[in-house]
Amino acid sequence: MRKRFLAFIAVFWLVQVALAQNATISGHVTDKDTGRPYSGVSVEVFNATDHSVPVAALVTDDKGFFETEVPGMVNYDIFLRVGKSNPSQSVYVQAGQIQTVDFIVSSRAVSASEAEDSGGFIVVVVVALVVLAVILVDQVLSRRKGKAVVGGSAAVLPAKESLEQRKARLTSEKARIEEMISLTKNKYQHRLIDEESFREIIRDHQKKLIEVEAQLKE
Repeated sequence: MRKRFLAFIAVFWLVQVALAQNATISGHVTDKDTGRPYSGVSVEVFNATDHSVPVAALVTDDKGFFETEVPGMVNYDIFLRVGKSNPSQSVYVQAGQIQTVDFIVSSRAVSASEAEDSGGFIVVVVVALVVLAVILVDQVLSRRKGKAVVGGSAAVLPAKESLEQRKARLTSEKARIEEMISLTKNKYQHRLIDEESFREIIRDHQKKLIEVEAQLKE
């Protein structure tokens, strides 16, 4: 029985020692402009030597209070995440003690900061829309310009040959070929070209003559 009692005392003492090594950070956030509690504000507690990950992250309650338990005998940096200001305080927390940290912030400054962020976002959106509109207009103008060039090219093409013009051209071509055949025969008769060349030239001219006469009959 006595051993159980001593064991209970030992466990109780160890728990008290463990609890004594921790500490509490509590605080209150109020509005500078109205004096009212500032609820819903994000609070982050960092070890002063390491800001990579917060030791605690919490939000003020309806009355503007926040509270968290942290290891004692440590320096801490407490940040409020409001607008762009992010006010902060540094405290050294004794083991087993309660460290109070109060903040007074201006809701007007926070609103102005949020409005500035919103304004910046709107400006970015407007600029993006303007750039998009310029690109679309440029594409439309480029297409119209391309069509105009194509149309202009088509406009300078020669007009379609009339039936009378075609007949006159073919008749002239026929006369020219017949003249070439006559000249070739004359050269052969005077032994200016050999028989093989004569036959080859006559064959080519007659082939062209047949094609022209066929076109004249169309």
